Amino acid sequence: MTFTGPDLAASAERTDTIYEAEGNVVISPTTGAVANAYIAVDPALTGAFIGSSHFVPPSTTVAQDGTLSVSTVSQTSDPVLAYTADGILHVVIIAYDIDFTGPLNMDIYVADSADDGATWMVARAIDPPGTCAGVCDKPWIAVGPRPGGAGGESLYVTYMTSPSDVEAYEVVQRSDDGGATWTAPVPFASVNVIAATAPNLCTPFVGADGTVHFVWTQAYI
Repeated sequence: MTFTGPDLAASAERTDTIYEAEGNVVISPTTGAVANAYIAVDPALTGAFIGSSHFVPPSTTVAQDGTLSVSTVSQTSDPVLAYTADGILHVVIIAYDIDFTGPLNMDIYVADSADDGATWMVARAIDPPGTCAGVCDKPWIAVGPRPGGAGGESLYVTYMTSPSDVEAYEVVQRSDDGGATWTAPVPFASVNVIAATAPNLCTPFVGADGTVHFVWTQAYI
């Protein structure tokens, strides 16, 4: 594999963050804009927000000014992006508080941007109450044709939920209206008691016929 073109900094010019991690990149189907999102830690070390950047080739000037946070909690993490065919950029994240016992008040959130991540609409939780009462981890988002040849597009979000020390499930939720409403979580993988493994790190992909494919790790616990 050969890579061409210059390396471009996605966050180096920002002054509102001292540390960035876990970047995710997508390309707009309407403008060709390259959008990137990442975890950003504020200089006071009081919390983490989602930073976003974008540029439109052939320009190599990267706008590094997008910011997404959840007003009710202090931490946001694990951003993954997807464009729908109308050029709207969607992101899925985890948001939570944290204390000496670990994460709490955790939920899975989605948000939308009409300008490639320069600004974001208000993030909204999509998991039913109690889904992340234990812990949730590593959400991912994918978009593709609606199932059954219904026309239009569906959004899919997968993530791991572990409601207790002996339970863990990989689940999927679907939206058929651009992320406005979501189905209840449907589990498709769980703890294997005999092998002592648990699911996580799922990546969904939607085929041209609307079939959804999942790949995930089943790791030792």
